[in-house]
Amino acid sequence: KKGFDKKQVGLYKRVDELYEGFFKTHNADLDFLFNELGEFLDYYDYDMVNCHYNILAQLNTLYGGKELKYINEYNNSVSQTRKQISKETDIDLPIIKTLMIALVYGMDLKYTYRPYDYKLKKKRDGDLLKTLINYCGDESSAKVLAERFTTIPLIRGLWSDVKIARSLILSKGKITKASGKDHGYLENHYGKKIKLMVLGEGDKMNPLADGKRLSHMLQGLEAYMMSEIIAESNKDNDTEFLVPYHDGWVCKGAINKKYYEQHISNATMKRMSEYDGVDYSVGLNIKLSGGKMNDPYKKV
Repeated sequence: KKGFDKKQVGLYKRVDELYEGFFKTHNADLDFLFNELGEFLDYYDYDMVNCHYNILAQLNTLYGGKELKYINEYNNSVSQTRKQISKETDIDLPIIKTLMIALVYGMDLKYTYRPYDYKLKKKRDGDLLKTLINYCGDESSAKVLAERFTTIPLIRGLWSDVKIARSLILSKGKITKASGKDHGYLENHYGKKIKLMVLGEGDKMNPLADGKRLSHMLQGLEAYMMSEIIAESNKDNDTEFLVPYHDGWVCKGAINKKYYEQHISNATMKRMSEYDGVDYSVGLNIKLSGGKMNDPYKKV
């Protein structure tokens, strides 16, 4: 009988970063990784489709929120929408994908805004401009691309929808009061807590940005779903979980996608009911995509 093996995750992430590993991109020598796994010929690659936006939209619906017109439009045509934005902005598709994820996590569309980084002890470029400078190499060109990106009506609509859903979702967050100098914590569905006050400019304590609070909530559910996938894989004789990356994973042997989708729905229904103290009748409806990998280097 298979059991949970921390080495399954440790190949790519440190075990104590399991939670973070499901949604943060870390530098990893993928060539080395797949050379080490070269004995396996039966690679399969799966993703939770547009995971972050789907979690956001479904939590908003679960809590009785307003219709999110632009997010629903995006969720219904993810690939085509990204390609269209890439064409309109002349920004490569992988960068568009990065920006779309950053948008749901609170990226400011005011690309000239420079937030204070308390770790660096100085102001820095915002996420949008920083990403585009790294992409094209200079600030002037990055600003041109940022202007194109931020003036697309769908982008502005998504940004507005995210703010609407964010306000509702955060109002349902579980707050843990703390004593002493701490100002309380926000706990997500994975049981991880984040401080509500952080050190800011002039060593003053400031409220944690709403975007960071929302990302903590969304990432908690993503991490919880991935932990359920790992646990279920370890009971599934047809597959062997190998390594997670972002919102997907690589395994040896195919899975029954419909079965795993239903398992995610059942598991999240139970977890969200526990978290909110409400008996929900539905969980998250997250679609899984993927299949056999002909070239693991190319796919990952």
